[in-house]
Amino acid sequence: SVIAVVMMQGVPTRPQKMVTHNWGNLFRDLVAAICADAVEEEEYCRIANLLDRDVGVLESWLASLGKLECTYWVCAFSVNQHCTICGGNPHNATDSVTGDLHPLCTCGLPKVWNTSPPTTAAGESIGCEVNKFDDMMKHLSSMNASFG
Repeated sequence: SVIAVVMMQGVPTRPQKMVTHNWGNLFRDLVAAICADAVEEEEYCRIANLLDRDVGVLESWLASLGKLECTYWVCAFSVNQHCTICGGNPHNATDSVTGDLHPLCTCGLPKVWNTSPPTTAAGESIGCEVNKFDDMMKHLSSMNASFG
């Protein structure tokens, strides 16, 4: 299960915004960027500093602006990438903090790639979760003109 399902206690929740990430960036910076967006800051450095030093101040700031209930669709939390990427490291990617080569997982979970059957008429796997970003953005923006 993806962490978004756990965080939202299984309740389907329409996000207000969609966020993607880069595996090479620090998780703290992803969270700081999301919080910066919520409080309408143009840069996330100040918020990253608060995450490092005093998360309580950041939480109070978000609460005072009524931003604790803002919903964001974060690909790292919303897509089960484990069922696609954990069995290989074709580009020898390394951990951005330790520099260690990412280990391969031996979970045995069946992998569903972009072209795994069954596929659409365009040849895209129906069961694959990592090939749905464009479809997700089209769907969410069609439901809410201010979706960003």
